[in-house]
Amino acid sequence: MKTSQDNNIKGLFSNYFFKLDNDVQRSYEWNESNVIRFINDIIEKDEHFIGILLTANDDSGYKIIFDGQQRFTTSVLCACAVKNILEERGDKVSGYYAQNQNLLLYAIDENDELSYKLTLRDEDNGVLIKLIDNKQFETNEKKTIVYKNYIKILNELNRETTDTLKEFY
Repeated sequence: MKTSQDNNIKGLFSNYFFKLDNDVQRSYEWNESNVIRFINDIIEKDEHFIGILLTANDDSGYKIIFDGQQRFTTSVLCACAVKNILEERGDKVSGYYAQNQNLLLYAIDENDELSYKLTLRDEDNGVLIKLIDNKQFETNEKKTIVYKNYIKILNELNRETTDTLKEFY
């Protein structure tokens, strides 16, 4: 049975690891208008319904995403952008915010190793890891939709105050 904490981004991210089934899910394809609408909904509303996330458990403890991958991936990109903006602003993210930030992006797996919450397909996964870790990109990686949408999200969220960004968590 689902608990109420599964019904918000923090609860969803904090309880599970996610990956895509390459045989079922397409690559991340959301266009700029989808991303802008998603960001505006989150910023302008007290609550945001991100839609249904259809998953199934696999043998390794991951949740395989069958439906909702575009919204879920965009949520992860937003979390990356917020984390990176706050770091760039020199804001010391501590206490509640730091704990929630880590819940959205990382977790300790069953082998006590740091692991990423979401595993994407192919090249998209390498780009996502670099976004989470705030690393430099190769020219070909900057051509991916994951990277381009991240930059759009980063630019949109950079207009917001630090307090507004912290509310994302």
